[in-house]
Amino acid sequence: MALSNDIDARELGRRRSAIYAALVSFLGEDQALKALLLWETEFSAGPIFALQGFLSRVCTDAELRARRGEVHKALVRSLSLDADQLPPDPHDRVRALAREQGEHAWGGNGGDPRFGHEVAVVLSRVMGDFLGGLEDHDSVAAHKVRVFIIDHLSPLELAASVRQALTQWLTRQGTPPSGGLGRGAAQEVLHLAYVAACQYIGPVMTDRFLAEAVKKAEGLPEARRFSPRELL
Repeated sequence: MALSNDIDARELGRRRSAIYAALVSFLGEDQALKALLLWETEFSAGPIFALQGFLSRVCTDAELRARRGEVHKALVRSLSLDADQLPPDPHDRVRALAREQGEHAWGGNGGDPRFGHEVAVVLSRVMGDFLGGLEDHDSVAAHKVRVFIIDHLSPLELAASVRQALTQWLTRQGTPPSGGLGRGAAQEVLHLAYVAACQYIGPVMTDRFLAEAVKKAEGLPEARRFSPRELL
């Protein structure tokens, strides 16, 4: 079985069914769906059997920690099954949970209910190309835009790790976040960049640089699952 990050919709559905089937007997219906939403948000883009980080987030009470080995074996066994050996894909129930509880159904992590990794990658590419174009046009304005974004991150509903990663990236001291961003939060981050750029170079040039950045981001593999136009 391929360990590709770029899994198609059918394989994603099979994995979703497998994880639900493995977890429901340990967690019950509601908590299993919440855990599945967490998996989609932060772990679905990783290797299929890379489960330890996910288990650390799910097995939080004493009983589950004591049974963590059982939970892990159940997940591995279930993820090894073919789609016709698994229950139906619980996609609709996960989506209903996301709508009911927003983007914070498990631990308030700020992740997108669909594809947190893709949202982060697409945002990073759009922001990177947008700021790069601005840098070539007016490096002083680009610096001011970066400072403006950093100064206005605090009110946004971002996990501390995501806020820190964004800050380090904007100050050229680290790489952009690779997950943990929901569509709403990503839109707000890009909006900060847009508002600041309009202030310093005007809306005409800002629109031009943003349109060019979005067009480039549409070529990303991740854009097949999360379009950069959803950030606008």
